[in-house]
Amino acid sequence: MFKFYFIVYDSTTKMRTKGSEGMIRLGLTSFNEHETLTGKKRTTLYEYAGHLPLVEMDTAYYGIPKQESVKNWVAAVPENFRFVIKVYSGISCQGEWETYYQSEEEMVQAFLHSMEPLIQSGKLFAFLVQFSASFGCTKENVAYLNKISTWFADYPVAVELRNGTWYQPERVKQTLGYMKQQHFSLVVVDEPQIPLNPVPFFPFVTN
Repeated sequence: MFKFYFIVYDSTTKMRTKGSEGMIRLGLTSFNEHETLTGKKRTTLYEYAGHLPLVEMDTAYYGIPKQESVKNWVAAVPENFRFVIKVYSGISCQGEWETYYQSEEEMVQAFLHSMEPLIQSGKLFAFLVQFSASFGCTKENVAYLNKISTWFADYPVAVELRNGTWYQPERVKQTLGYMKQQHFSLVVVDEPQIPLNPVPFFPFVTN
């Protein structure tokens, strides 16, 4: 039984590749923890790529990797393999980026610089900006999403919202309209419905 899954519909125009239109890609979160898939307790990226065509990589969330590491990811997988890269925690308002960078812009540029081998290879499917449950529907947070749109204007972006205020009946239409306007792919969250902050299963395509 798989604990995590990530399903995406390959219809993006920014990273479209020959023969990929209309393809549904199935992948998992991380590549090295899926014994049921490979029969091994620890799996390499190369081995994982022999079973599935996509992976959600969380490595960069914990720290921006060196370009050499990213080059190794690219070299380990076939040409038709794709990566969903969870962005650095500082970009999703969850890390203390001020310790390492003098500005938000410097942080984002450092992240994009590290990802250049992946971007140039054509194997990037999307950057995933996964916000925490504290990131509610406020004017300040919408303004921050505008920054995300500017910083990643040239790349496909998936946004995951884990705060139920974005999905309240009086706000959900505006949320979906905004995601469409910014060309964000809104991640469909399927999780237990806790009383304090429920995020509904809402399968709606925004990009």
